[in-house]
Amino acid sequence: MEGDMTTVNPEDVESVSVLKDASSAAIYGARGTFGVILITTKRASKGKPKLNYSGGYSVNDRIVKMENNIVTNGLQWTDAWYKAYMEGNDNGTPPAGINNVFKYTTDWYNELVKRNSE
Repeated sequence: MEGDMTTVNPEDVESVSVLKDASSAAIYGARGTFGVILITTKRASKGKPKLNYSGGYSVNDRIVKMENNIVTNGLQWTDAWYKAYMEGNDNGTPPAGINNVFKYTTDWYNELVKRNSE
């Protein structure tokens, strides 16, 4: 049966054969021009069914834990971000954008200051 070999369970493979050149073209025609890989799967056996299970389990826990340092104020976040940007920037120019979506402008910053004072 013709198909994608990535769909075959490696546990079910009994043998793998490679036909190349004229032998593959003689059997498979134009589809076998560049060679054919034959995968033979294991045959069913009599008796009770056998079940194999392979699984994993993991627990992720943060290495650095925040202790009430969550910033919910946009102005505080922007001030900290701007300070970190300017300390890491060699030429001292203001940032062009916060990320790929939002541009950084003084109008935007002034709006944050105004909303924070209300």
